[in-house]
Amino acid sequence: MAAALIVSSIVALGGSRAVASPTTTTTFKFPSGTVLNVGDQEQFLETALQDSGALKGAHYKVNFVEFDSGPLVNAGFAAHQIDVGFMGDLPAALAVQSGLPVKAVVAMLPIGASEFLLAKPASRRSRS
Repeated sequence: MAAALIVSSIVALGGSRAVASPTTTTTFKFPSGTVLNVGDQEQFLETALQDSGALKGAHYKVNFVEFDSGPLVNAGFAAHQIDVGFMGDLPAALAVQSGLPVKAVVAMLPIGASEFLLAKPASRRSRS
């Protein structure tokens, strides 16, 4: 489920946390009054985060911003209205193609056959 990664990412942001990588550890400390603006569709993330209790005890406020489609989530990113959000593969590919400064992360638990699209900026090469 795509929300699983977003939910765990948002939950991991609560309070002061150490984030480890293979070579470094960084501690996050959110200033008082920090607000995370989350782009949502059909209250999908809001429902998952509220019902799971994942936001209880968070040291920041989550503001859910409702969008009707993935392309509108892209518009939210472009207008600096949201910090994180989710969308399908085509709007994510269009975000990359448009040069929006966003990172697309996919987490799914598909049932049956599935197709995946990896969207990343192409290197600049001369074309013959």
